[in-house]
Amino acid sequence: MAEKDRGRMREEDYFLVQRFHTEIIREIDPRFIIDQLFSSFLFDERDLEQVRAEQERNGRTEGAKKIMEILRHSGADAFSKFLVCLRRAGYVGLVTLLENGQKVQRGMAVQEENKLTE
Repeated sequence: MAEKDRGRMREEDYFLVQRFHTEIIREIDPRFIIDQLFSSFLFDERDLEQVRAEQERNGRTEGAKKIMEILRHSGADAFSKFLVCLRRAGYVGLVTLLENGQKVQRGMAVQEENKLTE
């Protein structure tokens, strides 16, 4: 049986999540994505309960922040799985923003490598 991955997400993905944290928090509603996160093995039962409790006590924004807090420590592949979940939950605009951010980030990395080899 598949289990939730543990550990921090890849450094470049962590940076991207940090960079777009405000946009992600503003856009996502835990009610519409939490089941996707669970069925993708990003979240386990404990995570579901934490997010639901946070949202119930403090509202949608705090529930979204809890999702991001848990996600950052859901394994190396957490970001790519998160993008799939976002797409399935209908957050196509947010997926596009994050994918474009990845492209820019990769381009910056290539430029840095080129400077080092010159």
